[in-house]
Amino acid sequence: MAAFHKIIVSMQHLAHTSLRTYLDHCELFNVLETVPPNEVGVPHECGMGASSSCQIVLGVWSLGFSGHCLPDEAGIRIGPNKYTQGAIQLHWTNPLLSNSLVDGSGMKLYFTPNLRPNDAGIFITGRDYLNIPSGVESHQEEGECPSNCTNQLFTGNIHVFSALNHMHYLGSEMKVQLHRNGTKIADLTDDPIYVYDSPQLHELSPAIEVMPGDSITTKCTYKSTSRSGTTLYGQSTFDEMCFGLLYYYPVANLAGAWTCISFKGISRCEINSGNVDGCNIFDFFNFGNQASQNRYDTIINNCPIFGAGTYNCMAAQMSIRNDPCMAPDVYDLIINKNNGWYTAVAFHTAMLTHNRCFMFYDLSVEENEQFYNSIVDNCEPWGSCLEQCDSAIDAQMNHACMRHGTYEHLRSYAVINQNIQWIKFFAAVASCKNM
Repeated sequence: MAAFHKIIVSMQHLAHTSLRTYLDHCELFNVLETVPPNEVGVPHECGMGASSSCQIVLGVWSLGFSGHCLPDEAGIRIGPNKYTQGAIQLHWTNPLLSNSLVDGSGMKLYFTPNLRPNDAGIFITGRDYLNIPSGVESHQEEGECPSNCTNQLFTGNIHVFSALNHMHYLGSEMKVQLHRNGTKIADLTDDPIYVYDSPQLHELSPAIEVMPGDSITTKCTYKSTSRSGTTLYGQSTFDEMCFGLLYYYPVANLAGAWTCISFKGISRCEINSGNVDGCNIFDFFNFGNQASQNRYDTIINNCPIFGAGTYNCMAAQMSIRNDPCMAPDVYDLIINKNNGWYTAVAFHTAMLTHNRCFMFYDLSVEENEQFYNSIVDNCEPWGSCLEQCDSAIDAQMNHACMRHGTYEHLRSYAVINQNIQWIKFFAAVASCKNM
């Protein structure tokens, strides 16, 4: 089990001067003094994914990145008129739980009193839901900041003067593309060979103009032949990421926004609105809302949170299957945003009694259709086992709905309700396996 450790390096009171001072260069250097996270006096979680008051990312660095100069057109103001506190966040992976490791990472900041005409910033695109299967040569994940989102976030044109791709060790290829009216305008980044230990900064000269109404697509390709299990999104280098880091000016034209990161196919602006495909995601666990209370009670009162599934539980889950909040991507988003909250954990655990197999019979759900076809297309429903049937079923035995107890419930439900398609499915399985 990998241990994941963080430290925040205090940069309090960066400048006490009446001058509008700018940060215009940074590079890696040895940290002279590090302070444990609980002692620095600044918000603990600063940076990407932060939930505290320290929300703005001023600079990003990673292993092998030596920093860069900002252009003459832009800088980062340090002082009473802008930033007076900051923090550097470092992440370490320590699989052996060693107490003797020493690290010398850090940043060197260069200041100049020469005023720049624009404030510079970082705009982060990409995707924060990843599901990378094991053992594949190439798997692509894509995030989009769509045109309706840039229309909302941008108050004017911005100029991207450099950009950096960010994945972890499974990353093999990555690009960030700018589209306008359905036509590709430019590659903001393009790494046909991505190496985590040697990130490539893309200097864009002249800077590329991005307008309200443009769309920005982030495409990440992974090679997972070294992994025996699924790799998900996370901050450890054993997990994966998919982010495009765009350095731009002027900050004023983004009206305080600094990310446009999608969750599956759901854009950041949809998430921020709270209304996703007819579901109020912020109301899902708001029990002042009677519909939310009824949905919660239906599951909790009928599904054992720990233990085997029951027919009552399956019926309860089927009864709310048409609720817009139970659509797979929307539901996953809600659970992701409420991760760790007891009520959300209880609800999700109860749902997992049948591993969300209330959706099992719905062949309009792509995953269900693929699962169904993988068996029926390879197995003879009403006769002897075909040669390819055995391997087709073996490939699906880790599917949540193929667990013995759940499988028995589903088969009985299909028979009781005379669901011919699924009776055919179970007959196909029975033609090869004694299930």
